[in-house]
Amino acid sequence: MSGVVRVRFWRYLRRAFWNALLNTARPFLSSGAFLKFLSLPAFLLLLLFLSGWNQMQDEAAVLLAGAGAVLVAVPLFFVVNLLLAPFRILADEKRIGTWTGGLYTYNEPQLLATIRITPDDDNRVFPIFAKDAEPNSLISYKIESEQSEHRVKVQVCFSKKTGPIMNWGTIRQDRRGGIRVGKDRKMYLAAKTRPEYDAVTFRIYMLSWEV
Repeated sequence: MSGVVRVRFWRYLRRAFWNALLNTARPFLSSGAFLKFLSLPAFLLLLLFLSGWNQMQDEAAVLLAGAGAVLVAVPLFFVVNLLLAPFRILADEKRIGTWTGGLYTYNEPQLLATIRITPDDDNRVFPIFAKDAEPNSLISYKIESEQSEHRVKVQVCFSKKTGPIMNWGTIRQDRRGGIRVGKDRKMYLAAKTRPEYDAVTFRIYMLSWEV
C-alpha cells in the first residue's frame, strides 16, 4: 500500500466512525425530538387527571415498549450509517475540492483563522489549526488583510518560538506560501509591530494540502 493510499484509507476510516455517530445521533438531537421528549411526561400527567391511574399505566407501558424498540434499533441504525459514511465523505470531498495524487486542492480557499493584531502584539505568535489537513502535510496558504499594514508585518512559521527572534527588516511578508505542519496540524502566525498604529485584521486561508 503506497503512502498516499494509506493516508487516505486511515483518513476515511477515522472520519467514517464520527460521521456515522453524528448521523445516528442527529434525529435525537433535533428540536422536534426534544419537544416530543418533553411532551411525554406532560401527556402522562394529563392522562392521569383525565382517565385515571390504570389508563396512565397502560399508556406508560406502551411508551416504554416503544422506547425499548428504539434502543434496540439504534445500534442497527449506527451500522447502516457506518456503511454509508464512506460514500458521504467522498461526496463531501468532491464538493469542496479535488484530489490529484497526494495533493488535495480546495475549490474555494478555506478560512483557517481571522486574527486582529494590535500594537501590543509585537513578537506575539498566534497558533493556527489546519483541522481538515492531515498530520505532517504540506499546506499551501494565503494571507489577506483589510487595512494597510505598513506598521505591522506577519509571517507564517512552523514553530511558536519564531516570534521573539524575528527582525523587522528580515520578515519576508509573503502573501502566499507553503509550510509543513507537524502531527498536531498547527502552524503559527508571528507578528512584528511598530507603535502607534491602528489594529490590522489578517485572514489566513488554506488553498491545498499534500501528504
